[in-house]
Amino acid sequence: AKLEISREEYDHHATIIMRQLLAREEEARGEGELEEWTQGELVNWYLEQREDLDTEEALVMAKRVVTSIIERLIVSEHWIIVLNASEVQDMAGSPAERRNARKLAARPSYTPASA
Repeated sequence: AKLEISREEYDHHATIIMRQLLAREEEARGEGELEEWTQGELVNWYLEQREDLDTEEALVMAKRVVTSIIERLIVSEHWIIVLNASEVQDMAGSPAERRNARKLAARPSYTPASA
């Protein structure tokens, strides 16, 4: 089934995701070690922030939504780059496992929209 959310909801979640990616990169630079987040880690972090997910169904739905948003940020918006794309392509495992293993970073030219 196709997933549909409003533009406003998309923008809201996309902004949270991008802010967290940028904050993590900034923190890593400050410590002198750049440790990229995998998509799986980013999705899990995002789900942990959501206090409204009190049923298994809500959690599954939220995971679908955030995974779709990240996909769009990579493929359509080009705000996120996959640092290990060829490595992931050659991995064994399910498409979901490969997707979760992708190392993500904000595109250097990305500038956050002023909120």
